[in-house]
Amino acid sequence: MTNYELPDETKVLVATPNYTNIFSAESHVNHIECACEWTRWGLPFSWTVVGRTFVHFARTQLCQVAIEAGFTHVFWVDDDAIITPEMLPRFISHDKDIVIAPYPMRRSPFQVGILSATSYVCKDCGEEGYDANGSVYEEDARCSNCDSKNVWRNFHTHGSYRNFTLKDLGRGLQPVDGGGTHAMLVKLDALTQRRGWPPPKFGEEIDAENKSYPPEMIRVYNALVNNLSEADKSTIDDFIGDLPDQSLTFKEEDETGKPYFLMPKTGTEDMYFCYRAKCKNIEIYCDTDVFASHVGFPSVITDDFTAEAERIKTLPEGEQSGVHLMKVDGNKQDEGRDHTGINAERVANLV
Repeated sequence: MTNYELPDETKVLVATPNYTNIFSAESHVNHIECACEWTRWGLPFSWTVVGRTFVHFARTQLCQVAIEAGFTHVFWVDDDAIITPEMLPRFISHDKDIVIAPYPMRRSPFQVGILSATSYVCKDCGEEGYDANGSVYEEDARCSNCDSKNVWRNFHTHGSYRNFTLKDLGRGLQPVDGGGTHAMLVKLDALTQRRGWPPPKFGEEIDAENKSYPPEMIRVYNALVNNLSEADKSTIDDFIGDLPDQSLTFKEEDETGKPYFLMPKTGTEDMYFCYRAKCKNIEIYCDTDVFASHVGFPSVITDDFTAEAERIKTLPEGEQSGVHLMKVDGNKQDEGRDHTGINAERVANLV
């Protein structure tokens, strides 16, 4: 840890939800190794495991404990994560709101669990479009209308998100739109202090820097919501779905009944947390120069394993020796090795 200078007040809660109350031998040994190294380095941390409760409940409880106890960071380390001890001081030294480690998913084709939108809004002409090359990096993207490179990634268009590949890595610290909490460091003052813009008022001109709400939601606010009474808005919050107010911090939302982590209608609690964070002007970065392995259907999925899975996907049909073509409803979805022995055509999700 000699290369990393950490603030004197650093105090980290290492947080691990563990619904099954069971650890694999691989992750258990790795976590003990990390704890020993952090202790030897004098890094102030406590490690808490919350078992036998749903993951979004556990994550919310751990955020509440960390803030009440005066920790400066939460370092999410999942119960199936394999990390290097150096990752924690490295992430702290970046001094960003959120830093995520790339990692492979547990199921074939073992995509990297970091995502960003490939839809961009041009700051010059205002056009929204998709980058022709599917770039997840703003520095590589161009406007499809005027060819300008002065664009911002529209993280509200969830349908344009794509997983990173290994070719997207190795570029240092990069802004991203989200990723798994597999190995993620969160500065707690981002949860207690950072806030986005208030909901739009009727006829109000939207500031160009206001990225807290998608344009279609602003239209709905202007057409419908701003004409409602406060009682009607409360009814919507209680029985239909809460109206977002991104000017509230995560902590303020938690105190009024909207927890730090929620399970969305589709997707995962960690990606939804990332989206809410982006709406509150919280910056999310991926350290693309590290990699966290994953205990999965193969014993431990590493970056080399992911590279082989990506290589297999590029082979022509008929040349994928030992490759299982995964199908859903008769349509080929992706290609990768079948390590499960399960008939993938009859299984919707093997994660």
